[in-house]
Amino acid sequence: MSRGDAVADLLGDAIVPVDCAAPDDPIRYRLVVDGSFGSVPNPGWGEARLAQARRATRLMRARAERNDAIRLCLENTRSVIFFESDSKNSFYHPDLRRTVFINWRAEQSIHHFVEEFIHQSVHSVIDEISKDGALFVTSATGEGFDPDHTHMINADSETFVRFHSMATLALICEGLFDLPEDADAAGRAVVLGRASFAFQKLSYDLQYFIGKMEGLAPSGAAFLKAALALYQHGLAVHGEDFQRHDMTGQPYVFDEAAFLLRNGETHPSAV
Repeated sequence: MSRGDAVADLLGDAIVPVDCAAPDDPIRYRLVVDGSFGSVPNPGWGEARLAQARRATRLMRARAERNDAIRLCLENTRSVIFFESDSKNSFYHPDLRRTVFINWRAEQSIHHFVEEFIHQSVHSVIDEISKDGALFVTSATGEGFDPDHTHMINADSETFVRFHSMATLALICEGLFDLPEDADAAGRAVVLGRASFAFQKLSYDLQYFIGKMEGLAPSGAAFLKAALALYQHGLAVHGEDFQRHDMTGQPYVFDEAAFLLRNGETHPSAV
């Protein structure tokens, strides 16, 4: 037994530790090596991948000092499970509290990891605060949110699903609006492109709740107000850049290389 480590107890030999954080970092980082979750078996992270992961964890810790969204996610998370897959997206599992599973392939930049970390951690935060959604919405069913999206077959839970979406996108935008000062031109382009992509999807969720205010509990309405203020800020600061971005052909999960090719750059940044 792993003395209270639920992740290790459940996954056992399927995961191995990843040495990518400071010794006093409360988050445990691991890598899936047995092919679980549709992942590449034995992905063989060498020193280059480990160095990239170390840069990513240092970047998040540094940015958390001035970015509330990233700080919230770091404070809420206790385990990060990396895997590499061409078929499965990052996810979190309600039965593993404060644990996120991040699909991070070698060709994807540090900024992919940061966005996916925020995305899955916010799902976990919402579930931690109110698993049945009653604190935020008035039409939740008590089923909670699950990683395989089977909840979406129940129309009664649509409002809670959309609240999850609005919350994750709002905090992704807040995390990404803080552009990295030390990145090269391609790195800054990737971050701004990711923010633009999330910003566009956030607008649809905001419109949904503006037209369905009766579906929000008081805490949900307060969050909507904050998300609207964030949206207005993003529009004022980055609106011109966002309007210039060509998002043609973007899949559900942002494709960095496709964005750079369509928006004046030819290679993703490692920073």
